[in-house]
Amino acid sequence: MWRPLLVVWSLLSALCACWALATPISASPDEPAHVVRAASVARGEWVGTPSPEGHLVTVPGYIARTQQLTCFAFHYERTADCVTAGPDAAPAPSDPAAPTTAPTTAGLYNPLYYVVVGWPSLLFHDDAGIYAMRVVSGILASLFAALGFAVLWTLPRRALTLLGFALAMTPALLFLGGSVNPTAVEATATLSLFAAMLAVVLDPRPERLAVRAAVVAVSGAFAVNARGLSPLWVLLAIAAPLILAPLP
Repeated sequence: MWRPLLVVWSLLSALCACWALATPISASPDEPAHVVRAASVARGEWVGTPSPEGHLVTVPGYIARTQQLTCFAFHYERTADCVTAGPDAAPAPSDPAAPTTAPTTAGLYNPLYYVVVGWPSLLFHDDAGIYAMRVVSGILASLFAALGFAVLWTLPRRALTLLGFALAMTPALLFLGGSVNPTAVEATATLSLFAAMLAVVLDPRPERLAVRAAVVAVSGAFAVNARGLSPLWVLLAIAAPLILAPLP
């Protein structure tokens, strides 16, 4: 299963990276809150100070500025150029790396995802850090999707299941994978868990059980810690193959 794993991982990572580089900063759902959260967690600030606007944390100025780059949000007639020109333009900070206080509505989200994707903000001191975090998030989401594909590839009759996997790889999923947002990782990790459980039910060969159990454990551990509702989707992903399994 390692060759299909690497091939699909590379292809999906490249597609997510294309979305990451093509999407204007702050143009994906709730991205400013997740960018601030990731940068603060990478710097050891796990919660911050509660406030009416969200949890206040200290991040570099270019990270805090993402909260102001939303002049095109809910305005279909505007382009992303409005962030640098026009009445709603957000001036660039004089020192992009200067510590700045910023709110995040994701302050109580599980830190696991943010630990993994936030570290590029420590290496870059301008918008390149945000794009790098997006690429890392896409690579992580693509890894779990590729794990699910590789498990399904080992099934004796795999055509229908692989078709279902292909239908699950929607443009919206790749778009979210190319942004700083735990939703894509939650979706692909849950998909990987479901694929491994389905493989155990449909093809219970003992020699393949250890690898599939490892995929269930790793994917489940990451999926259940992605967001607040994640445990529900993980429970459904485990239960559905068992409920639908054919009777002996």
